[in-house]
Parts: sequence; C-alpha cells; structure tokens
Amino acid sequence: MRVLSIARPFAGGYRSDVPDYALNASESAYAQDVIYPKQMAHQRWGWAYDDTAAAVAQNLVGVSRDYFALPSSFRTTASDSTGDIWLNGYGSYTKLYDSSTNVTYLPRCMYNGDLIWCAQDGETPLLRYAGFNLAWANSQNAGGTGTWNIATGASVITLGTMSIPAGTESATPGLYATAQYLTSDATKTNAKQPSICVRTLGTDKDSLTLEGIRALAANKVDASALYVTPLGVSYPCVPVHDAGFVKSVSSGATSSDITTDGARLSNITIQTSQFSGDTLLVLNPTPGSAHEIGGISATSVGGNPNIISIRAPISTITDATYRILRRCPFKDATVHKGSFWGTGVKQYPNRVYVAPPGWSMGLAPQAIEPFDPTVDSDFVDLADFVLQPIDVPSAYDSDPVVALLPTPGPLLVLKTASVYGIYGTSPSFEQTLVAQGAGCIDLRSAVTVSGVAFWAGMRGIYMYAGGQIQNITSGRIEREWQSLMRGWDASTSYCTIGVVADQVVVSLGGLDSSATDSAKVGPDSSSPTSRTFIYDLNSRTWAGRMSNMKARYLNSSRSKDEIDALLAVSDDSQGRIIDIAPALTGLKYTDRSAGTVAPASPADAAGSGPAMQAWTGAALAQATGIEGEARFCDAVVHANICDSASPTSSLSLTTAHGEGLYADPTVTKSLDPITADTTDRVDRFKRRVNRTGRLHQLRVAMTTTDADNTKSEIPEVVITFRDNRRVT
Repeated sequence: MRVLSIARPFAGGYRSDVPDYALNASESAYAQDVIYPKQMAHQRWGWAYDDTAAAVAQNLVGVSRDYFALPSSFRTTASDSTGDIWLNGYGSYTKLYDSSTNVTYLPRCMYNGDLIWCAQDGETPLLRYAGFNLAWANSQNAGGTGTWNIATGASVITLGTMSIPAGTESATPGLYATAQYLTSDATKTNAKQPSICVRTLGTDKDSLTLEGIRALAANKVDASALYVTPLGVSYPCVPVHDAGFVKSVSSGATSSDITTDGARLSNITIQTSQFSGDTLLVLNPTPGSAHEIGGISATSVGGNPNIISIRAPISTITDATYRILRRCPFKDATVHKGSFWGTGVKQYPNRVYVAPPGWSMGLAPQAIEPFDPTVDSDFVDLADFVLQPIDVPSAYDSDPVVALLPTPGPLLVLKTASVYGIYGTSPSFEQTLVAQGAGCIDLRSAVTVSGVAFWAGMRGIYMYAGGQIQNITSGRIEREWQSLMRGWDASTSYCTIGVVADQVVVSLGGLDSSATDSAKVGPDSSSPTSRTFIYDLNSRTWAGRMSNMKARYLNSSRSKDEIDALLAVSDDSQGRIIDIAPALTGLKYTDRSAGTVAPASPADAAGSGPAMQAWTGAALAQATGIEGEARFCDAVVHANICDSASPTSSLSLTTAHGEGLYADPTVTKSLDPITADTTDRVDRFKRRVNRTGRLHQLRVAMTTTDADNTKSEIPEVVITFRDNRRVT
C-alpha cells in the first residue's frame, strides 16, 4: 500500500504546456476560477459592478479611477466607442467631452495632476482632465470668441462679451481655458502667438484665474478664440509635416496665396479638433534663426480639409521652409523620471518625444513660468516650443513603437517585435536594444504597477523586474498562449493587463476561432475566441482562468485612502464599469465615496458565479515500468465548504483513469460530492474509488454557487494506491 499526500493541491499552478502525466502532484492540468490566498486553493469570489446604472447608449472602451488634487476628490472616468468621455457619478454618467471624431480615447497616465487621455489614431490630440465635475454642454463657451483682458501683473482674465456658466466652478477648480492670442502691436497686426491651454484655479461667471499665466507687460486685449471646457489639450509642439518650401506668403494670406514646391498648402492632410489653434504653421523653422508662426483653421475634420485662412507676417516671405505643428497626437503617454513622454504620432511611428522635467503642458515646452501670453516673442530657437524627439532605433525602422513603460531603470519602448530601453535624463539620453522578439501586441496590455512592468506579446506575457525581462508563460502556459495568438487579428483582437492584490489578470478577446483550435485544454469543447488568465505573483504560478469575464480595458487603481481596485469595461457588460478586485480580495465597496466595504459575494454581479474547477496531474500513482499498473483505492479530501446559511453549495469529486492493462483508455468515476455546512472549519471527507490503471487523476468542481457561500477551499488531499503487479 502506498500513500500520496498532496499538501495544498493545485497551488503548484496551472500548466498546459506539458502532458498531464508529467505534472507533479500539486500542479494542475486544468484550473478555472482558482486563487491562492495563503497559498491554498480557493474558489475566487465574484466581481462587482462599480456603478449602479448602465452608461448612456454607448459601449465603454476605457476606464480609470484617480485622485485629483485641485478638487481634492476621487473621480472615475470612462470613454466610449464614439470618443466621448464620461464622469461616473455612481448611478449616473455626466458627459465630460463630446467628441465629433469617433476616435476612441484610452487613459494612459497621470501627469502634473492631470489624467491623460490618448486618442488611438495617432492624429487627434491628447486630452487632459483635472477632476472638474461640470458637464461638457454646460461649461463650454459655445461661441468661442469674445474680448478679454489681463491686467498687468495679474493672473485673472476678465471676460468681456463672453461669459461661462455660474455654478460649482469656484468650489471645484480644474476647468481649462484654451485660446489663441493676438498681439495688439500696431506693427504686427496679423502676427499671432501660439495658442495656450491652461487650467483654471477658481472661476466665476465673469473672470478666470489661470495657472501659470501672468501679464507681465502692458495690458493686452482680444483673443481670436477662447474656450472653457472640463477637458483641455496641450501646447502645439509636435511636428507632423516638415518638408518643402513656401514660395510666397504675404500679409493676411489665404491658402490660395501660398504654394509649396508645385502644390498648394491646402493639399496637405491635417486634422483639426474642436479646440481652436490645434495646428500651427511655422515659417522658416531653422534653429537659431528668427521665424514666424501662423495659424491654420479648417472647415472640416480629417481628410483634406479646406484651409480657409492663414495668418502670416505683415512682411512678405519668399522661399522659406515651413513646418506644421500639432498638439500632442500621442497614442500612448507616460511619466518617467519627472518627464512626460509620448509616442504613436502617425507620421513618425518610430519616434518617442520627451518634455523637459516639470513641463506645464498648456505652455511652450521651454516656457518659464509665470508665462506672459501678451509678449510678442521672436522664438529665435525652435527648440523653445518643440518637444525633443528620439527615434527608436531610427526614423526608418520597420518595427513601429506600440507603448511606453516607466521602470526604476530605463524607459521601456515596446515595439511590435522588440524592446528598447532609453537611459539618462533630459536632455541627454541613450538607447539600447533590451530584447529581440519580446514585443508588445497591444498598448492596453502595457502597464507598470509598483515599479514592475507587464505586457503581452505574440510569444508570451512578459514582466520586467530587477533589470530583466521574464516570460512568465514559459514552461507553463506558453504553448496555449501561442496557440491563442494564431487567432490574433490586430484590427479586432484586444489584450489588456491589470494588477491587484498580487494577482495579475490578463484578458484576451476578439480572436479568430478558426485558428485557435489547438488552444483547447481540459474540458474545452470549442475553439476559443477569448481567455482571461490569473497569475499569482507570490508563488509565480498561473492560478488558472476566470470564467464569464473578458475585459477590453483594465485599470489598476491605487489611490490614497481607498482599497486597491481593478476596474474593467467588458464585452459582456458593455455599458457598465466592473471592479475585478473583489473576485481576488474578497472585499467590495458598498459605498465607494464613503469608503464603506463589505465581504464580496461569491457570485459575480451579472448574476452568474464562478464555478471552481481543477484537475491534478495524471501521474498520481507514480507507476513505472511496463507492469506499473496500480489500483486507486480511495481519496481523502480535506476541505472547507461553508455556507453562512441554508447550505446548498457542493464540491463534486471525479477520478479519471487510463493507460492500464485492465482498464479502458480513459474512464472516469464520479464520487459522492462534498456538501457545505455552516461551520467554518476544515473537515475530512473519505471517498472509495477502486479503479486500476497506470494514470490516475483527481478532478474537483464546485457545482453550486449561491449568495451564502463563504468558503470553498482545499488544503490537502491524501490518496492511497495498491500496486496491481510488482515491478520486476
């Protein structure tokens, strides 16, 4: 008689890379909805909705929860598939931004108290949010024009013919004032300063107190446009067109008056936003030389818009080079060593941009605060208002940048097939190749939490810690992952990663099922189109998969005075914000604004619940040799299946046997289930088996999940075998 004792079964991790007969006793050939609190196999709890009502009409694609210093409060914001951005008020949604572009935005980082939303087309400017809670329609000045005045030495704009709605503005500062400033200098009537977009520090109906702005010179009056909104933009400081010569420019010129190397300027494709001054024309942008700046306005968005006016210097310019600048059209942005970084500009897919440390995004990169918008500067040095570019590794590399990740060491530049590191501080940087073949498939999978970076690639899921890249799927679920990647379609598939309570959640969806057949594992009966995995950072093992949850975006929320959250927007609940953290921590908010928490339900908020399944390896008998058949005598399961009242939960037990001289290739036997009671304790349950074979496997599954279930855990399994024949 031989006895096999498995302490903490299934806590050795889920491994689909190797045959089930090659696993050790504590590992799982298949696992679902399992987590390891205190390194013990435990059925996960249920996730919760983080709101009380569905979003209006549209499907959500991005979500973030952050603490904002200006209003001194938390805010949850979400974006939808049409490009609108919403404030979640727990029961209602307030539209913060009304997009007309149908370009989706994703929240990517916090910088200088602003949450940065990046448009995903590489052309539309990023948006900033400082926590203001007034709706877009109520706070936007619809006209966008009017007179204003900044008194000498002051930071308050006094509004003339325009005004903003009175309300909560003064109590919760954080609006943005976006304007193009004209000079009143008689000798430069048509000259225009670059537009700025600064935060308000308190507002009322007739004036705005601005952050970082002072009128140091004499009073200046009038703006060509002034918008007041809950979301702001950056200074125009990223070149998107830099070629050719302007043949002729005169005062007050229009597009029909300006030609460039045989083509009119109106043939250049630009994209404008709803904010005035998105695009600037820089004439004679030679470093160290004087140059002039003009604005471009258009009557349509996207394509080849009709350029209707260009404000040019009063003197005629001939044979001058030109450059077109845009507000930061980054697909991804991050903060690393005090500097703001961005990438994903459509025209320069291999370029990364970095700002000086502490840059105030609404002003020129080299502006010294307080900045005076009323002084007509010559901008002698072009570097004064252009972000520093770094080509990784060159401007003509065929492998585009996907995402940026900060680490305690280098800034990681994730490309589709490689990873580079940028070292140093502004303005001196060096770059080096970190890894070939460990690229990123989706910027939604690129996240840094507590200094550890994670991302997903075609060959595996990667973690960067201690200066090393680790493929955390290697030897465990790597083959399964690569089988799933055969169904990856960059136009429809998605992958996102989040971290909470030392658990990494990886959600993958939108796969082409015709190519993922080899990713079937265990009881899978169909080719998968999605998978959600759980990785335990403490044991460095894959705990298994999550059932009935696939997220299009995960946000690891770690805000002061709140318990950690893992917020998601899901294919299955497209108008709702979900908190995954309760499924892994056992605690959920009953009132997030009040900080009230309660034990998490065992059922997911959608009404269905997790049903833990786990299979041991098949070599439990450790039989060897041609006559190594053994009889599986009995199994003793030490388990705690506890319901708080009216016990209905149960744990089913099944054994599988095969490859024996006196057994069918694979047979299973269902044992009596383990039923719940109301006592929170570990009990001993013995079940007789009496099956022979060379391969033996134990399978467990929760058959019932109800609201009363409080514990579903298995600390130990003891199995006895008797050799059917002695090994000779």
